[in-house]
Order: sequence, then C-alpha cells, then structure tokens
Amino acid sequence: MRLLLLILILFLSACEKAEEKTVPTAKTTIAVTNFPLKWIAETLLEDATLVNYPITPDIDPAFWEPSKEDLQSLLQNKKILTNGATYEKWLETAELPQSKLVDTSVALKDDYVIIKDAVTHEHDGDKHSHDGTAFTTWLQEEFMIAQINSVSQELQKVFPEKKDSIVAKEKQLITQISELHKNLKTVFSERKKFLASHPIYQYLAQDNELEILSFLWEPDAMPAPEQWKEFIDKKGHSQYMLWEDEPLPEVAEKLHRAGIKVIVFRQCGNIPPSGDYIKEMQQNINNVSKALNP
Repeated sequence: MRLLLLILILFLSACEKAEEKTVPTAKTTIAVTNFPLKWIAETLLEDATLVNYPITPDIDPAFWEPSKEDLQSLLQNKKILTNGATYEKWLETAELPQSKLVDTSVALKDDYVIIKDAVTHEHDGDKHSHDGTAFTTWLQEEFMIAQINSVSQELQKVFPEKKDSIVAKEKQLITQISELHKNLKTVFSERKKFLASHPIYQYLAQDNELEILSFLWEPDAMPAPEQWKEFIDKKGHSQYMLWEDEPLPEVAEKLHRAGIKVIVFRQCGNIPPSGDYIKEMQQNINNVSKALNP
C-alpha cells in the first residue's frame, strides 16, 4: 500500500512539473509609435514579432489617440520608443511610467525646428495645428542617425543576447542612411525652391537648403475656392509641388493646367506602400529626379 502511495505521489509530482514546463511565458517586446521607429527596430532585431506597433494603417500616427485598452497594451512592453519633438501629443495626458518611455530624438532637442503662427485646420473631423515643434525629424540625416543610435542602445539593454547582432545591423543601417541622404543632396542640388501641400518637410528643407512654401491641402480632398485663390497668388514661388501622397486626379489636373508639377514625396510616418523605409525614400528621390529631369 505504501509502495502504491509513493508511486502515486511521484506520478502527480511529475505531472505538475510537466505542466509547469508547458506554461507559455510572455514574450519580451518593445513598442514603437511611428513607422521609422518600427522599421529601425525590426531591422536591428531581425524579428518583427518583438516589435509592437499599435497604430492601424488608416490612422496618421502623429494624430493617434490611444484608448484605455491601447495604453494597457503599451504597458505590457518592456520599453515604449517614441519619436519625440511633440510627435506623440497623447503623452501629455497619458499616465505611463517614465521608466518605460524612451524619447529617441531628445539628444538633438536643441536642433528642433520651431513653427510659429501655424493655422489650425480640419481633416476628417479632426482639428489640428502644426504650430509648435516640427516633428518629422527622421527626414534629416543627423536626426535619423541619432534615432538609430538611441533605438540600438535600448534594444541592447532589453535583448542583451542579441547585442552583437544589433551593433552590426546598426552600422549597416547608418551606412544606408548616409548613402540615402547623399543621393537626396545630389538630386536637390538642381533645384532649391518648392511648394508643398503640407508643412511637413522642415527637416528635409533644413538638410538640403531648400526654400519650401507650404499650404494646408490634403491628398484626398479638393481645396476650397479660397485655398485655390491663395495658391494662385503664391504659386510663382516654384513650379514644383511636393505631396505626401497622390492628390485626387482632379486636383492633379488643375495643378497641371496651372503649370505645376506634382512630386509625391512620402514622409513615411505611417507604413508606406512598399513597407520599407529605404525603398520608399529611394522612390521619393526617383520622383524628384524624374520631375526635375523629364
């Protein structure tokens, strides 16, 4: 009887240990708040499953408003990598521990571009202004490299077993970014004055010594008559107009009749069509080159 009892105890103990081994452990992940950070982190880690990007493609990450559920989900990540430069306006009211938040552009905060007297406008029912700090920092080489450095440092802390691989990939990324911006400077050496549909190219302009006159036009909307009047008054600044996406065909046609060449230059805040930052920026370069050299 004692022997049977001992066998039963050993059997139950073995089952408990087996169950313990089969209980899945939560995977360590980091969260990011725009596409450039997503691309950087996934490239450095070589594993997209370790990167949590909570924003759906139909929402501009710069104006994303996380729900309570979204905030709870963010808390499950080891770190939350942000763009900084006022990009994540929701951080002003969100209650998240500072120990989890990483501002990837803060090292160059003294070089932020400050926008004054911006006009408030409405798009899809969302009223917003570009007043304050320009936030598309990644369009400037120095900022992008600083952000790659920042992401790399954090990932090495969170995933120490991947340190050597992360450092190697970081060097490769910086080389790619430097080459990319060399090509940007070359293509923009041909022309310095541009119009723009939206005030989102400040860092691109600063990096390439461009003079960009910006409007507040959305790619999926026909500008109002008064906006066209303002445009006609100012279009003498340049015959080339940068757009963050393809404008409506009727808008493009009207611009064509006004002697304006549309150049799609995606700023890549959200996931672009190609899903790859380098490919998308190279396409931007190609679009500029084609327009300037038809």
